[in-house]
Amino acid sequence: MAGRTIKYSWLLLIGSLLFSQNMINRLRVPIQIRTAIGFGYDNNFLRFSEGDINCQSPDKCPDLIEQGIKSTLDSPIIKPMLKLKYSPVIIDGKTTNFVASVSYSHFTHGMPKSYFITNLSLEFKLRSYSWFKFGIRDIPRYYLRNYHDRDGENPLDYFECTFSSQKYFASYSMPIKSVPRTWIKIYSDFTKEYFNTYFTEFDFDKYMIKIDMNHRLKSKHRMKLSYSHVNADNIPPHGSNIYLYSVETAFDKSYYIDKIQGEFVYIHNKLKNIDQTGISIHFEKREYY
Repeated sequence: MAGRTIKYSWLLLIGSLLFSQNMINRLRVPIQIRTAIGFGYDNNFLRFSEGDINCQSPDKCPDLIEQGIKSTLDSPIIKPMLKLKYSPVIIDGKTTNFVASVSYSHFTHGMPKSYFITNLSLEFKLRSYSWFKFGIRDIPRYYLRNYHDRDGENPLDYFECTFSSQKYFASYSMPIKSVPRTWIKIYSDFTKEYFNTYFTEFDFDKYMIKIDMNHRLKSKHRMKLSYSHVNADNIPPHGSNIYLYSVETAFDKSYYIDKIQGEFVYIHNKLKNIDQTGISIHFEKREYY
């Protein structure tokens, strides 16, 4: 009896070792690294209005010389990007991707305006035209410009206005069997958009649902029709302490957006310098509660 137990123990040990080696081989795949750099230009990166730009009253005009920003409305933009993709073989016949990326937008005439975006996501390909994806996108700090804090003790003073944005997202796509090369995608996300201490009355929790109908022609041209709904809940201080704040703080800024969008992308096979061109049109409705 003891000899049989030892035999079974050896079989279990050998099986576990073989399984472990198999898993190691499945995980031992190269990491794809992609880098890119983009160049752009913004002729009004602080989003001043025409009245602000043409203002003739110095005491009422916004200060163009913000901290770290040159006295100009425009700025070149340099945007480097790094993306890592890891695709281990976890399930036979299925694609699994771990994707991480980081990008940086550098405004040469306005360092406070520069910002980072990081993305982490996990993707599963279930079958042709069918994916399940989820992940997170983070913008730790985004600078808008300096504004008056009308809730403070000095409402005429300017204060730096920044916010952070953290988005959690998930999507599922599946083919429509009755129509070749056609698939539907359902996407949803939740975003926490919170401002710095001077402007917390503009904090929002945003929920979005989007449905895309996609079709690829035999010539590989693409068409898409989509509908999306956004619900933005304003979360300023409410309740028993509401009267300690100004009208600006007490006002509920919640809103919703309905949007319909159509898109057509034409693939060029004979042009060397242009891969594709497209046209897009959308209709958007926004209402405040």
